Amino acid sequence: MYSKPEKRFLVWSLAAIIAVYVLILVGGIVRSTGSGMGCPDWPQCFGNWVPPADESQLPADYAEQLTQKRLDKNARFYSMLDKLGIPHGELSEEHAAGEHIYFNPVKAWIEYLNRVVGVLIGIFIFLTLLFSLQLFHTHRRVTWLSLFTFLLVCFQGWLGSIVVSTNLFPGLITIHMLLALAIVLLLIYARLLVKGRQEALRIWSAKGLKGVKAIMLLLMLLTLAQIVIGTQVREMIDSIAEAYDYQFRDSWVARTGNIFNIHRDLALAVMAAALFGAWLVRRTFEKGSRLRNVFMAGFLLIVLQIVSGILLSRFGLLPVLQPLHLLVSCVVFGLQFYFVYRIYNRKLSVIDRDS
Repeated sequence: MYSKPEKRFLVWSLAAIIAVYVLILVGGIVRSTGSGMGCPDWPQCFGNWVPPADESQLPADYAEQLTQKRLDKNARFYSMLDKLGIPHGELSEEHAAGEHIYFNPVKAWIEYLNRVVGVLIGIFIFLTLLFSLQLFHTHRRVTWLSLFTFLLVCFQGWLGSIVVSTNLFPGLITIHMLLALAIVLLLIYARLLVKGRQEALRIWSAKGLKGVKAIMLLLMLLTLAQIVIGTQVREMIDSIAEAYDYQFRDSWVARTGNIFNIHRDLALAVMAAALFGAWLVRRTFEKGSRLRNVFMAGFLLIVLQIVSGILLSRFGLLPVLQPLHLLVSCVVFGLQFYFVYRIYNRKLSVIDRDS
């Protein structure tokens, strides 16, 4: 049984995990609808805390004002990098400012929803941190993890503002995505620490478990590589779409070059590793065990991920599938992390296959 502080922590950390995944989904919707610059400033939206209903509510020179604010913010960002000794390639003024700033109410509200979910995540993780303080004497590592996660969320929010001010600069988008994954893994890890080791892991073969451990680490690395490369493909698609004024969707994928081919071929490697892993898991874990079910859920999601990828490439990057494609990959990675942690941190109980 869990104590009241432990129960509170488990509830709010789960809420935070769900919220991060919702944010990843909403972020995918933002990207697929081209709403990334729906609010060209941050944290406000066109100088307001709530997007205006009509362009007539904005100053006549709002585009010039917001463009200058973004350029000034970028200059401060580059100055900070210089002081830290971090090399960087400055954006051209044209890219940093964007070709033009215009008000689109639909895109503004989509991006605004993205930010609202981000604020909710901050609240949930702050509450998670508060409840973790009550666990300091029994789960000291959980408290420090919660503090680090909260600071990482704050940094993530600041980085999001830089992504906006630099007009969706490609490299920053990938970092932004990886930080979201890191936040999910930290929350899952903290929850697992609170839950403890639980009962011994019942398996049919200790030798088979060694194979499962090896293939799962490989599968996690392949999945992470797929997420990174997939994000870069998405960044390239954004540039191509903008260059073609969001027309000729059927030709966008063909113009991404080798990076899409790598993404496609790596998907085959992920599928092969998942199939081999499924074979090992079925031979190693007893039927109905939680870890066996977790792996099979991840396996089915990998199949869904590959099918959605095929549909995206064949049918002109259907906007409705893009957020799903991104979300599924991140959920798969979270399930893989949970599975790997459990098989490396549970005592073994080898049982007879017929028992």
